[in-house]
Parts: sequence; structure tokens; C-alpha cells
Amino acid sequence: VVFAVTEFVIIGLGQQFVENPPVDLATLYADMSPSIPLVFILSTGSDPMGAFQRFANERGYQD
Repeated sequence: VVFAVTEFVIIGLGQQFVENPPVDLATLYADMSPSIPLVFILSTGSDPMGAFQRFANERGYQD
């Protein structure tokens, strides 16, 4: 079923609607505020923690 729906979307809307865009934490961080938090909605097996820790280290934040 998932394959069929994916093909339907590709044919109807285009490939870009079934691909995940790359995540740019710097852009997401710029959009954050105390009233607009960053929420990760994860699928099985995905783990953004490494990228998030690298980003924090680049900004001077430590554990």
C-alpha cells in the first residue's frame, strides 16, 4: 500500500513530494523562540542527536 501511495504522489505531484529535504539546524534554530520550540517527529531508526550535538558544540554550548 505504501509503495502504491508513493507512486501515486510521484505521478500526481512529483518526486520532490516524497523525498525528505535536508535538515539545516542553523535555519531551524534561527526560527526558534521560547514560544516556538523545535520538535523532532522521528521515524523508527532515525536519531538526530549527533547532528544536534555537533550544532550545539559549534555554537559554544557544552553538555
